[in-house]
Amino acid sequence: MPFTAANGSVLACYKAIDPAIIAGTAASPELQLRRSANYQPNQWDYNSLKSFDHVEIEKLKEEVRCLIKQENKLVARLELIDDVLHLGLGRHFGEEIKHVLTSISIKNAVSAMKEDLYAMALFFRLLRQHGFLVSQDVFSHFKDEKGCFRVSLKNDVKGMLSLYEASFLGFDGEETLEEARNFTTKHLGDLIPCMHPHLKVKVERSLELPLHRRTPRLEARWWWKKLGLGERTSFARDRLIECYFCAVGVVFDPEYGFCREELTKVMTLITTLDDVYDVYGSLDELQLFTKAVHRWESNGCDELPEYMKICYNSLYNTADELANKILILEGWDAMPYIRKVWTDLFKAFLVEAEWYHNGYKPSLQEYLDNGWMSVSGHVIMAELERGDTPTSIKCFMNEYNITENEARKETGNLINRSWKELNEGLANCSPLSMFFGNAAVNLSRLMQCIYQHGDSHGAPDQEKQNQIKSLFFEPIKLGENWSF
Repeated sequence: MPFTAANGSVLACYKAIDPAIIAGTAASPELQLRRSANYQPNQWDYNSLKSFDHVEIEKLKEEVRCLIKQENKLVARLELIDDVLHLGLGRHFGEEIKHVLTSISIKNAVSAMKEDLYAMALFFRLLRQHGFLVSQDVFSHFKDEKGCFRVSLKNDVKGMLSLYEASFLGFDGEETLEEARNFTTKHLGDLIPCMHPHLKVKVERSLELPLHRRTPRLEARWWWKKLGLGERTSFARDRLIECYFCAVGVVFDPEYGFCREELTKVMTLITTLDDVYDVYGSLDELQLFTKAVHRWESNGCDELPEYMKICYNSLYNTADELANKILILEGWDAMPYIRKVWTDLFKAFLVEAEWYHNGYKPSLQEYLDNGWMSVSGHVIMAELERGDTPTSIKCFMNEYNITENEARKETGNLINRSWKELNEGLANCSPLSMFFGNAAVNLSRLMQCIYQHGDSHGAPDQEKQNQIKSLFFEPIKLGENWSF
């Protein structure tokens, strides 16, 4: 689906060639003729960081060693060690970690942290993880005269979570740690509805599986891997890193991490589902899927083919999770709006699919009227040569009987007018916040970045890969010349 600006003008339109493939679905056992976009495979495997230069890695490791040695505050040093372990890098700094933990006087540390549940539990967990014999009695300071954990502790969610994690390093017969686990499990569970979204996710994950029982190196790509879309919809593009790149392009300020996370999820879903509508799904299947989304029921995928069931469930669960986060964070129910935008999006996708399957050539105005929705805000498909729904260029050519070069020029004029309207809207600030206005402009900038020289979302080239590496993996070097 081609991208249009906020008022429906087209910003970019290219497509790639694809052959057909043969595939079947659970809903229709007979073999069906399926189209394929011949998309490039995911360029970012789970070990992308291995591509780092060895010398650079050693330099970074030395910097971390210095941080561990130079940090004087006890709790900050423990947190630094814990962060290193969370990242799965503990094996690189084993000697440094052991030295720090060995040099700490347990007696003095316990005395200093007897009123800090978070710090005490973190200290206990790290010592136990590294084989130090530290008594469960360090938690006696947090009990009342009856020997039970003080009820007032439940107000310290950070401390409760730390104690919960520490309780899983108990030995047989250590009743205090058993009590700690039961106490924290109950109260953390009760407090989940009132938590900040980020803390809620962290607590829910820990209650499901504590850190001590979690495989350290499987933290990355947790959400995407949990969905399973990449493996179960192999016909579609796996573009998680590229989608995060897009999210950063739209909202890059550090304080908007939550927004970036949710944008990335939405973009990865749209990328997969756009491929379903554009390439893989039969018209009958697409109609069924669109109706299922319109009904919006938790069990609404029963009549769908198997590959669509995973798509529907991923969409439904991700939208529900986002609505719950907004409810807790902002105090209002966003689900009606989330449901509507997804429903409208797939209706627009279906219109373009029907155009293709029926061989219909829409007018430019029809194309733009539907396109402002079907562009989905970020997913721009390369669609000039694959034979899908017409692009703005093809609409210009068909309606006005002009050449491709002339049509491209007219499309460029349309883009320029759209930018002027965007500039004016931002200057007047409309009824929307400046944050939203800037995000809308950044989205247009992002489209220019991604599609200026082709489809670097569907077919990421070396230049785009280098941009992603420079943004996420490689530090900016002093004195280096940059061109943007």
